[in-house]
Amino acid sequence: MKILYVIDQEVEKGSTAGIIHKVKGQVSRWKDSDATVKILSMYSFKFYGAECNLLDDSKSFRLSSHGRYYTLFRMFYSTIKLNFHLKKHKYDLIYMRQRPLMPFSKSINKNNNVVIEINTFDFKEYKVISKWMDFYNNFTRDKFYKFALGFVGVTQELASSYSDEFNKKSISIGNGINVNNYELCIPENQRPKVVFVGSPGFKWHGLDKVFKLSELLPEFDFEIIGIAGENSKNLFFHGYLELDEVKKLVSSSDVGLCTLSLYINGLTEATPLKSRQYMAHGLPIIYAYKDTDLSGDEEF
Repeated sequence: MKILYVIDQEVEKGSTAGIIHKVKGQVSRWKDSDATVKILSMYSFKFYGAECNLLDDSKSFRLSSHGRYYTLFRMFYSTIKLNFHLKKHKYDLIYMRQRPLMPFSKSINKNNNVVIEINTFDFKEYKVISKWMDFYNNFTRDKFYKFALGFVGVTQELASSYSDEFNKKSISIGNGINVNNYELCIPENQRPKVVFVGSPGFKWHGLDKVFKLSELLPEFDFEIIGIAGENSKNLFFHGYLELDEVKKLVSSSDVGLCTLSLYINGLTEATPLKSRQYMAHGLPIIYAYKDTDLSGDEEF
């Protein structure tokens, strides 16, 4: 089987390390089933192999400017390029991470076997992110989803919701990692250390609750990865880190904090990659949602 994996992320940047390593894991499993896989970054229109090794950048592009309108233009332009690419190259399956409708998206989904990975309720998340994107998505989402072959939801809640809405087949496969790539550690900290991995601008991560916890527990140290900020006596910001740096900081911590405000997105169920990374290092976790793969009764 010949598969094209379509992602919006820039592969070379460490800021998307969690997603990129998940992609590598998925592709590895497909290769075990004798599939031939190419990864296409719609961020730059570069093609990569199974290990995210660059295969072809002859049609690539780069926008030096940033911001909402440049992001929309990039998504618009890359979708046009994908449409032309698919007229010359055929794949048995296109596996595409959830994204907004762009010109030619309908044609791509209609004329190819496209499976869409569902990571969130798009119609609820855009309400939090942008009024304009919420308006645009509400009027275009049907044209994007209804021509897909089916859906892979990272939770049962997502899989069943999109399956029912668009009358398509779906399956629930939670986010996962290869635990062999993570070292099980037992830290010996003088002060208890709590780690939180997040991204800026996403209210549902619950960073405000982390701040409150740091105030209520001055005897604990809180390490914040992925977000920049001003340090306090027991709150330390590290910004974006490469995966090896994340591993080092997480493995030296005592407790991992997961998403704490998922209800903002209207969701009750999740399988965050960071929770799997915490557990692979041996950390107990605190989370505020139903985990698709955990009953809550597992022995630590």
